[in-house]
Amino acid sequence: VDVVFDNRDLAVMVLREKVGLEPEVDRRLERFYAFLREMVEGALVNGAHTGLIRKVDERTVATALIGAIKEVFHDLLAVEHATPHDRARIARGLLDFGMRGLMRRRRA
Repeated sequence: VDVVFDNRDLAVMVLREKVGLEPEVDRRLERFYAFLREMVEGALVNGAHTGLIRKVDERTVATALIGAIKEVFHDLLAVEHATPHDRARIARGLLDFGMRGLMRRRRA
C-alpha cells in the first residue's frame, strides 16, 4: 500500500494505461502483470501446501485478486485523488478480502 501511495503518479499511469496505443508500453505492462500473477499464484500454491489456505484454481484466483486490488487503487488514486487515506485500513481491508472473502466468521 505504501509503495503505491508513495509513487502515486506512476501508479495512476499504470492503472489508467490503455492497451493498444503503444506497443512497447503494452509489452512492459504484460510482463509486469505476468510477474504479479506468477507471484500471487506461487503464494497461493505455497499457502495451500502449508495448510494456511485451501486449494484453489491459482490462475483464476490470482487474476481476480490482482484485478480487485487494481480497482481499489484506481478508485483511491485516480478518482478520489485529493482525499487523504488511512493506509493501514486499506491494507487490512485488502488482506481481509483476499484471505477471507465475504464469508462470515464461524463462532467458536
